[in-house]
This record gives sequence, C-alpha cells and structure tokens, in this order.
Amino acid sequence: MQKLFNSQQLGQYLFEGSRHVDGYLQSGSASVIWSIFDIQDELKITGNVAEIGVFHGKLFILLCHSLRSGERGFAIDAFDTKPEIQGLKTEEDLQRFNPNNLRSNLECNGINHALVELIMADSQELTADELRSEFGDANIRIYSVDGDHSRNGVRHDLQLAAATLSEGGIILADDLFNTLFSSLTEGIID
Repeated sequence: MQKLFNSQQLGQYLFEGSRHVDGYLQSGSASVIWSIFDIQDELKITGNVAEIGVFHGKLFILLCHSLRSGERGFAIDAFDTKPEIQGLKTEEDLQRFNPNNLRSNLECNGINHALVELIMADSQELTADELRSEFGDANIRIYSVDGDHSRNGVRHDLQLAAATLSEGGIILADDLFNTLFSSLTEGIID
C-alpha cells in the first residue's frame, strides 16, 4: 500500500509541528512509535489507526502520519460534551476541550479531514460491537489508549482496543508507571 506521508513529513511534524500542539509526547516514545511504523511496513501489517483520548491530537497526528492509501484515523474523545463529568466549569475550560482544537491541529499539520473520523463519545459508554461497526471491522493496527485513567476505565478502554485490533496490531497504553495515575497502572496490569 502506498504511504500517504514520507519520513521527511513525519520528521517535520515531530521536530517542529508537534511543538505547537497542546499535550504530551516524549521524544523516546515518539522514537519507539516511529519504529513501530517501520516494523508494520516491513511486515505488511495493514489497518487503520485509532486513539481514545486525543485532546488536541499531539499523538493522534503522529499516528495519522503512518497512514497509507485506504486507511483512516479514528479519534475517540468526549471533548467538551460531558462538562459535568470532566470538571469543565468555565468558558476557558470548554474551549480547551473543544474538538475544533483537534481539527485545526490536523489541518496545520497536513492531515486531510477526509482521512479522520471524530467519534465524540465517552469511551466508557461504547461497546466493542459499536466500534467494530464504526471502524468497519476489527482493523486497527495501532491503537492508543489515553482516556479514562481509573482502574476500571482503562480496563474497559483496553478491552475495546483488543476487540478491534487487526492481526499484528498493537496497543499503546499511556501513563504506565506514572505515579500520578497509579490506578491506571493497576488497570493495565489487570
């Protein structure tokens, strides 16, 4: 399959574009993820990419830079739709979690909106069957889980990811061993 982005575009995003996207992406993590792209290319592992908990898209945009013709990116996030659960109280809070931030960052970093589907939902309310229907089957080759950081929440999100992976697909779990989110680590280990 033909790659939609070359290594120069990927490097441009990592070394320049990602600096302008709110969120976190450590250089070591980015390097490992780039290696995963290369391994999947070598092994001819195909499928879409997805992330639960995209915020402004810092990691999601990186994942989209691995897309090939016929593949899509799926961004799953509650964004600003659940202010009472997310603790969003001010207009500034709502603006920080507005999905237009992601859309703008995708555009600024050369990701065509036609390649991406935004699923505005609380992942805790989704089922594997609903996501397989959204994705067109179990066809996700790279799935990032960075949503609910509770023990049960991350377990649920990991189960969603596992149920929708393509053969040879991989799940990236955020904040493993982060002392601020010990319950998340427990959920991943479970």
